[in-house]
Amino acid sequence: MRLRSLLGALAACLLATATAKADVIIGNGPDNYTSGGTSFGAGVLKGIGFTMTSTIYAGSARLSLFTNAANASPTVYLMSDANGNPGTVLATFQSLTLTSGPPQTYLFTLPTAYQLVSGTTYWLAAAGNSNQALFAWLGDDTPTGSFATYVGARLSFNSGASYSVSGVANSFELLSAPNPSALPEPSVAITLSAVGLLVLIRSRRRISA
Repeated sequence: MRLRSLLGALAACLLATATAKADVIIGNGPDNYTSGGTSFGAGVLKGIGFTMTSTIYAGSARLSLFTNAANASPTVYLMSDANGNPGTVLATFQSLTLTSGPPQTYLFTLPTAYQLVSGTTYWLAAAGNSNQALFAWLGDDTPTGSFATYVGARLSFNSGASYSVSGVANSFELLSAPNPSALPEPSVAITLSAVGLLVLIRSRRRISA
C-alpha cells in the first residue's frame, strides 16, 4: 500500500513539474508597446543586456515583433558579455517564421535550458539575415525582473563587428525553465506516471466495490 502511495505521489510530482509555470527572469511586456522600435535587415543585430541577481535556468523568450512580409524569420540568441557589448553566442533559440500583419508576441524556445549565473551579464539578441524580409522588434518600457537587472541596449549594423548605444529597450520577456539535469529521462517519467495512474485507477475501483 505504501509503494502504491509512493508511486502515485511520484507520478503526480512528475506531471506537476512538466506543467509548472515559467517565471519571468527579466522583461518589460511583452504587450505594452511604446513608440519606436528596431528595424532589422541584413547585418542588423540588437542586444538587450542584463546582469543576473540569482542563478536560474532560461528556457524561452517572448518577443514582440512585426512584419509586412511572409518570409521573415529572426535569429534570436543568448550571448555572453564582452566589455559592455554582446559577445559570443551561448545558445540559439529555435527559429520561427513571422506572420504578416499586426504586431504579435512570439515565443522562442531554447533546445536545452541554459543556466544563467548570478553576477554574470548576458545579452538577449535578435539578428536579421540577408536572405529574409525586413521585420521590426517593437520598443517598450525599461525592463525589470525578480532575477536580473537591466544594463542597456546595443545596436550593430555590421553583424556585431561594432556596436553603438541604443536608447530603445525592445519588448520582451525572458522565461525560466527547470534544471534539465534534475528531470528524469522521458521514458522513466512516462513509465512512472503510467504506473501511478494505474495504481490510482485500481484503488478507486476497490473503493467503489
